[in-house]
Amino acid sequence: MVLASLTAYGQNFTVEGIEYAINSTSPAEVEVVGYTGTATEVTILQKVSYNSTDYEVTTIGDGAFKDNPDLATVKIEADHPLLSLHENAFADRGKIDLIVPIGMRQAYLDNGWDGFKSIMEEGQILSAGSNIEFKDFTLYPNPARDKVHIDPGSGQALKQVNIYTITGAYLYSESGLEINTGRLSRGMYLFEILTQTGDRSMKKVIIQ
Repeated sequence: MVLASLTAYGQNFTVEGIEYAINSTSPAEVEVVGYTGTATEVTILQKVSYNSTDYEVTTIGDGAFKDNPDLATVKIEADHPLLSLHENAFADRGKIDLIVPIGMRQAYLDNGWDGFKSIMEEGQILSAGSNIEFKDFTLYPNPARDKVHIDPGSGQALKQVNIYTITGAYLYSESGLEINTGRLSRGMYLFEILTQTGDRSMKKVIIQ
């Protein structure tokens, strides 16, 4: 058993284009060290199997995706433990939409997963065609520049506003009736308006 563990340690193997290096056999853990595929969307699993052993994926290593400049979306399935990320793991993380497990967005941000084009939780991807309206809600100005004002009208109390890209990638949330949009680039966005009673309105907003 000792000889088998020593042999396995340090070995590399590839699953669906992602190359892993075994960095521990007890517990069984691997690090992502490379990607040989050409897809623009990649899913990093929480566990992978090799030689009848299930390995926990714990780290995205230095230069793991450096040769994949066209990578646009990375989906992470690990919720525990949190994946560690080397600062030079991706060619340009500013071009990548990151998807993490539900409830884990802030935990990943706190663990160094920042600088991405967007970071959203699984299940927060919205349909760009959604346009659920509340009769009394008013959002102005639209088009807007630095601020957007929300008038909930009578009988409605605002709970939260979630801002998404037009493709449904979560960006950030605010809870006031005046939404700061100065951080947004020019383009079209989705504003999801949530009320205290659980109702929802989806509105398209143009930022100039």
